Amino acid sequence: MRGDAGLSGEPMLCALEERGQAYLFKLRLTRNVKRYVEKLFWKKDWSEAGQGWEGRDGELRLSGWSRTRRVIVLRRALRGEALLADESQGVLAFVETDIPTKRYEYAVLVNDLKHELLTISQLYRDRADSENTFDELKNQWGWGGFTTHDLARCRLSALAVARQTTHGGAHHLTITHQHAKADKAKSLLAGIHGLLDRLKVAAEQLKTKSVWQRVCEHILSTVATFKPRILRLLSPPTPVNCCF
Repeated sequence: MRGDAGLSGEPMLCALEERGQAYLFKLRLTRNVKRYVEKLFWKKDWSEAGQGWEGRDGELRLSGWSRTRRVIVLRRALRGEALLADESQGVLAFVETDIPTKRYEYAVLVNDLKHELLTISQLYRDRADSENTFDELKNQWGWGGFTTHDLARCRLSALAVARQTTHGGAHHLTITHQHAKADKAKSLLAGIHGLLDRLKVAAEQLKTKSVWQRVCEHILSTVATFKPRILRLLSPPTPVNCCF
């Protein structure tokens, strides 16, 4: 399980350790974490961590933690010229590259993995690629704007454009498709929409199972061009309380 600093508290770590679930989280840069970074910074023998990063392995017990845990400190020298701005004074300071000082970005990871430092560093960087997909699904899903590494899925998504409107307290989703079979798809959707409108009138007299019986029969006969003699629906499963 990988996650950002918000998940690195004692309740989460203890729960994962009790389940034997491996974890890799980033730590908040609190005062104690910064002190730990300062303690390691001037030591030698930093190891290669990939993509310009170098790291050191160690152990740390933060206040609020029940025990000592493995941590990895990562740092990477910032490159290029920098411009420092003091808004209160209206002063700009140019930091030239030939000045014998170094600026670093750094991160501290807590984990219970057995892997070597380079592998763990890459595992955490891979987290960004995984979360980008979820971010697009949650925040950027416009069908035409969703992208993946799979070119075929990108092209399929790009063919569809959706627009949501609200009128009279009802939400309407308008889908415009540029596929060659768009007219056929439109007629099928119109047929299903008409069925739902007809069922809406009689829905109060019909049981839920009966409504879905008619919906499924309609879809099978129109979309799949399959006309079953008898379509029997399974009874819904007994509800089970789940906690995630």
